[in-house]
Amino acid sequence: MSKLLKVNSFSITGLYLLVISIASAASFNNAGRDDRWTTSSNWSSDAFPAGSDAAVIDGYDVILDRVPAKSPAVLELIDGSLTLRERGRLSLASMEVGEKLESVAQLILEGSKLSLSSAGGAFKLGKSATVITLPDAGGSSPLEFGDGELALEIGSEWILDGSKYRGNFALGDRFVLANYGSLSSGTGGIRTRNFDLPADRELKLVAAANSLYYEVVAQTPATGPNVIIINVDDMAGGHFFGFEGRDCLTPTLDTLAGTGIRFNEAFAASTVCGPSRYALMTGRWPSRNTSQRFIARYPLGTVGRFAVSDTELEPDGQNLGAWLQQAGYRTGLVGKGHFTDDDLNNTNNWAAKGLLAYPKKAEPKTDATTNAKMRHNHRVLCQRMRTFGFDYVASYYKANLVELRSAALNVHNQEWITKGALDFIDENHNERFFLYMAPTITHGPVRNDLSKTLRADNAYTSAGYLPNEDYSFMPSRQQIIDEVKAARKHPVSARETWLDHSLAAIVNKLNQHGIRNDTLIIFTADHGEKTVSGPLVWGKSSLYDIGMRVPLVLNWPNGIASPGRSYDEIVSQVDLAPTLLALTGASSLPTRAVDGVSLASVLKGSDAVVRDALFCEIGYARAVRTKTFKYVAVRYTPEIYAQIDKGYLWERVEGNTATGRYTEPRPYYVNNRQLGSLSANTHSTYFDDDQLYSLANDSDEETNLYSQMPEVAELLKQRLTEYIGEIPGRPFGEFNDSAARSAATPEASKMYLLR
Repeated sequence: MSKLLKVNSFSITGLYLLVISIASAASFNNAGRDDRWTTSSNWSSDAFPAGSDAAVIDGYDVILDRVPAKSPAVLELIDGSLTLRERGRLSLASMEVGEKLESVAQLILEGSKLSLSSAGGAFKLGKSATVITLPDAGGSSPLEFGDGELALEIGSEWILDGSKYRGNFALGDRFVLANYGSLSSGTGGIRTRNFDLPADRELKLVAAANSLYYEVVAQTPATGPNVIIINVDDMAGGHFFGFEGRDCLTPTLDTLAGTGIRFNEAFAASTVCGPSRYALMTGRWPSRNTSQRFIARYPLGTVGRFAVSDTELEPDGQNLGAWLQQAGYRTGLVGKGHFTDDDLNNTNNWAAKGLLAYPKKAEPKTDATTNAKMRHNHRVLCQRMRTFGFDYVASYYKANLVELRSAALNVHNQEWITKGALDFIDENHNERFFLYMAPTITHGPVRNDLSKTLRADNAYTSAGYLPNEDYSFMPSRQQIIDEVKAARKHPVSARETWLDHSLAAIVNKLNQHGIRNDTLIIFTADHGEKTVSGPLVWGKSSLYDIGMRVPLVLNWPNGIASPGRSYDEIVSQVDLAPTLLALTGASSLPTRAVDGVSLASVLKGSDAVVRDALFCEIGYARAVRTKTFKYVAVRYTPEIYAQIDKGYLWERVEGNTATGRYTEPRPYYVNNRQLGSLSANTHSTYFDDDQLYSLANDSDEETNLYSQMPEVAELLKQRLTEYIGEIPGRPFGEFNDSAARSAATPEASKMYLLR
C-alpha cells in the first residue's frame, strides 16, 4: 500500500487524499536508491531531489500544491499517485506513468492553475496508468509538451471528471487534456464522468494534430425515461422466480412484476447467447447479421448455421447503445456481453488485440503478474466494447466465464457486476441514461452446492483478484444462504435470491438519487435452458418453448398505465428495441431493417394484439409461433442431404460425452454438440424435418401434428416463407423460393384463428 506524502507545492487530483506526515527517516527506506524521491537521502519536504536529474515515485501518494525549488528532468511514476493541484507546477524533460504492469499508477490533475510541462520530451502512459483531469470553474489544466510526443499505451486510461466543475457549458467550450507535437496510439482509453450537462449539450472527444480535448457540442435532448435492461442468462420463463410461482425468495423482482407489466408470452429470437442478445440489442432477427466474422463463416447465399457467438454487433452503430447515444443518453454496459471479439476465445489471438496471456491454472490471488495481466485485459476489453455505442463499460465479461481462460476466475460474481451498475448510476444520475446489465447466472458453471456462486470467493472478478472492493450495498453471501435456509426454501434458489438483492441495490440507488419513478426497468433473460423442477427437459439450442420462452417484466412508475397488469399476447425480444426507440423519440435513427414492433401501446394500457406471429431461429432450424400453434422447419445444406441419401449416421453425444455410437439420423442443429444433444435426447421429435405443435393442448410439445393438420401446417409454412423472404441472402430450403414467397401472405382471418 502506498504512503501519503505532501510536498508544499505539488498537487494532483482525482481522488480525495488524506495527507499525513512521515514520522521517521525509516519510512523512506527504498534500499538506498538515491535516484528516488522516497529515500531519506534525497527527500526534502519542500523540494524535489537536488542531487539527481531522475526521480521515481514508487509506493507513495505524493501531493504537490505549489512550485518546487527544483523539478527533476525525468520523472517515473511506477506505483502510487502524483497529484498536482492549486499552483503545483512541474517542468520535466520526460515522464513515464504506469510502465510496471503489476502496479497501479495515477496522475491526478486538479483544477485550472496547475502546470505540468515539458520542453519537447516524451510523455508516456503505460498499461497500468490512469490520468484523472478534474476541471474547476476555470476549466482544466492541460499537459503541455510543446513539440514532444504523447504516447498512450493500450490499456491506459484517461478520465475527464466533472465532479468539481461548476461552470457553464457554452457551445465550443473546451476541456483541454494535453497539447503536444505528436500523438501515438489510440484514444480508446479516454472517457468522461460525473458531469451535469444541459440536456442539449454533450462532450465530444477531439484528437487534433497537436491537441487532445473535449468540446461542448449540441445534441438532441433526451426525451424519454432512464432505461435499465437486466438480461439474465439461461432462465426459462415461468420457472425461476416467485412471481412465476416458484417457492423462493425474490421479493424485489416480485414487486417489480406486481407493480409493472408482466408479459406471460414473451419469447427470444434465438435460443443461445450470442444471437439472442444480438436480436434484443438491435431489434433484428439474427440471420440479418452482416458482421465480418458472420459473413466469413456463413457467406451470403448460404444457410446461416449460427450458434453461440457468431452474431457479433456490426461496427456501424446500429444498436440500442449507439441509437440512444444519438438520442442524448449516456449509455452503459456491465456484465456479460457476447456481442464482439469471438476470435478471443482462442488465446493465440489475444496479442493482436492487446491482451496478455497467462497460464490457465495460475492463481491471481498469489501471482501478482497474472493478476496484473487480468486487470489489463479487462481494461482493454472494456475499451473495445465502448466503441460500439457505450460511454461506460465496467465489470465486463466479454462472453462466458470459461472464456477468461482462468480456472480461478471461473466463478460467478453478481456483486462485482452490480457495483459496476451502481457506479454508472452514480456517475450519470444527473443526465438521462441507458444501462444494459447482464448477470452471468445461471449459465454454467453452476453447482448445486453453490461452489461456483455464493460459496465462491467474491474477490474473483473479470478483472482478476480484487480483495478490497466494497460490496456493502448487498448482504454477504453467507447471509443470503442463511436467509434462504431460514425461510425453508430450496438451497439452490439462493442464486435467485442473490440476484434479487442485486436488483434491490439498484432500486435503492435510483431512490437515493430521486430518479426511480422516471426509470424504466426491463427484466428478461437471453433465452431459456431447461426445467427447474419435475422431469428434466432441455430446450437451449432448440426451438421448443423451454428454450424460447423468457421472463419479461417492465416497470416504470411514471409511464405505465394501470400497473399490476399481465399481458397475455405473444411478444418477441426484437420488440424491445423499437419500444425504446419510440419512448425516446428515436424511431428515425435505425438505417437497417428493424423486425420488432413497438410495445408502447401496451405500456399505455392496451391489451390488444401487437403481433399475430413471431419468428425464432437457431442453427439448421427455423420456427414460426402463434399464440396456439408452432411450426418448426429443419433444413440442411446440399452436402448434408447427400450424406443422408447415402444412409450416413451421425455420432450420438450425451452431454459432454461423445459415445462413439453413430445412431443419429441428422446432425444437431448447432455445431456445439453438447448443447444439441441435451435437447435432442429429451425430445423425440427433435430430428423431424417438419414439426407442428398445438400449444393449447400440448404445452410440452411432445406430439408432432404435422401430418394430421395439413391446413394449419401450410398456413404457418407460408408465414415462415414470409419471414425468411424478408432476410436478404439467407436461403433456407424451399422457403426462399420466389414463387412460394409471392403467395405467402396468409389471410388475416385465418391467422387470427391460429391465435
